[in-house]
Order: sequence, then C-alpha cells, then structure tokens
Amino acid sequence: MSRMWQLFCTDEDPADTGSGSAWSGQGRVRMPLEHWQAIVDRVTATQADDGQWLEQVSVLDGRQLDLAACHRLLRLLDVWAVHIESGPPLMNLAPTDEIPEPMPPGEHARMLRDVARLLRRTLAAEQRFDSWVD
Repeated sequence: MSRMWQLFCTDEDPADTGSGSAWSGQGRVRMPLEHWQAIVDRVTATQADDGQWLEQVSVLDGRQLDLAACHRLLRLLDVWAVHIESGPPLMNLAPTDEIPEPMPPGEHARMLRDVARLLRRTLAAEQRFDSWVD
C-alpha cells in the first residue's frame, strides 16, 4: 500500500517568504497522513470539539470555509503549534511499519505553522483554500 498524504492547498501560489520547510510547496502543504492524524488525535484527547473540527476541515474536498471558520482554524493552528511543540512527542520516536519516519514535536508544530501560513496567504490573496487526503 502506498503512503497516504494530507494536503492543504490554494488555487495559486500566493507570495510566500517561505519557512524552508519540507512540508510546504507551491501553493500547498503536504504531510504524511499518519502525522496529521497524530496531531488531530492529540488535540482531540485534550479538547474534543477542536479535534473533531480539525478532522472536518482536513477534508474540505471543494467545500468553502466562511471567513469566521478560517479565523477559527488559524487560531487553532497557532495555539496547538505552541502546545504540541512544548509537549511530549505525539508518537514513539522509533520507526514502525505504521510510522516509518517518526517526527519530534517541533516538526509537528512546523506542519501546523505551515498550514496557518498558507491559509493566511490564501486569505490575503482572496483565493480558495481546500484540503483532502490523497
């Protein structure tokens, strides 16, 4: 079975000064699905409503978020990046069949910050924000 990916994308690539992150590319943030799921699981374990909402917005599949929902997502991404970065690892740091490339909390926080940066650029450029699993 091939690896699954969580994607967050915009129509075009709004100007980005970039983070130098491996997760950000031209108009998108792409991360291994198992890492996104570990993030969502941590959020859900602490704040179930936030975790369920993150799960919903990770598969928009063409549905549009209104402005209030975009700002809610930005707040959650910013808050949880800090919590995750300063907290314990989301996973065992030894590779397994399910998670061949475990990441430390700082890398999971970078993933969240990359999504937040993409969403901010998308809003500023008045473009469409989308997400799906591939």
